Amino acid sequence: SNAFYAILGHLIGSLVEDKIPVIEGLPVEASSDQLKALCAAAASSGSVALFHAVGVTPEANTLEEAFQGDTPERIIDIRPSDLRKSSSDLSTAKEGDDLDLVVLGCPHFSFDEFRELAQLIRAETPAPSCEGKSRGKTLHPDVKFVVISCQTSYALLQRSELVDVLTDFGIEITLDTCVFHTPMVSPDTKVIMTNSGKCAYYAPGELSVRVAFGTMAECVASAVKGRVCRLKFKI
Repeated sequence: SNAFYAILGHLIGSLVEDKIPVIEGLPVEASSDQLKALCAAAASSGSVALFHAVGVTPEANTLEEAFQGDTPERIIDIRPSDLRKSSSDLSTAKEGDDLDLVVLGCPHFSFDEFRELAQLIRAETPAPSCEGKSRGKTLHPDVKFVVISCQTSYALLQRSELVDVLTDFGIEITLDTCVFHTPMVSPDTKVIMTNSGKCAYYAPGELSVRVAFGTMAECVASAVKGRVCRLKFKI
């Protein structure tokens, strides 16, 4: 899950502050979206401007290459209990709380993320019945669902069949902006949910809301039910 990378990034930022971390143990197949989630979270909880991931980022095929002959100032072993605490720290809302808003795309959504979101929505939405009437689920009437993206990703989305899946579900797509700098959150919003470590970190202070951090699948399920719900995501 991309949520793992946001959780890890939040933890790394809080541990290293403005230092340059070398991360050993990331899967070599980590996607650009997963690394993006890690970067955004680490730069928010800390001031991380650069990191090396052994075997992942091109300048650090080995640990020795990453350090270029230097020795580390500090070695930190990250354990599952550390990640569980980091995940918990990203939420100020509780499971079962009424949900007002879901925010995805902080940083901006890629086309691959749009595709993943459409797949999750389809999983929540059964095929039409033989009478032609859809039994599909849409947003809970009390929930607003915003996805923030860029012109390039949105152009790709418009060329696909996915845009109708998203808009029929009730999603609003906003381009080239940020939830913290554009008035897309109404004053009466109390609880938001996101899969972004960056958004979860800043939202309580910037928007005066309680925030629930979760996977993209949890965000979709919660938007349908109208309350914060958790699926079987384990660290």
